[in-house]
Amino acid sequence: MKKINIFNTDLNQIKKISALEVELEKTTTIEKELIELINLRVSYINGCAYCVNAHLNELKKQENIHRKIDFLNIWRESSLFTKREKNALDLAEKITFIHKNVISEGFLLRLLDTFTEDEYKDLLFIITTINTFNRLMIGSRNSFV
Repeated sequence: MKKINIFNTDLNQIKKISALEVELEKTTTIEKELIELINLRVSYINGCAYCVNAHLNELKKQENIHRKIDFLNIWRESSLFTKREKNALDLAEKITFIHKNVISEGFLLRLLDTFTEDEYKDLLFIITTINTFNRLMIGSRNSFV
């Protein structure tokens, strides 16, 4: 099966995207668990097996997370997720399906009830970064496990 190794590049684009992800995780006040839930949910939506595997393994290292993993694809109907988590997952889906959604003022105000403006900006970068990784892995045929 032919794949393109995007990790072996002289231009270091992957390193730059990875550096953004690392910097975000160091500086954001958004919980690591929530970041990984977002990463996993977006990777499920995009169908990136490589990223699903990576973020599933990362989440499984955390305590008391297994039920949330089980219910992640039906998070709206589950009482396991906090208001903050639900708002973040809702934003992740709206950004991932950007062609179908509008970020209305009402939606933005609802998010700003649970996130600071800086956290909201961080969420946008977190969501955009995982979408970028998903597309790179799928486009290079590296998304298979």
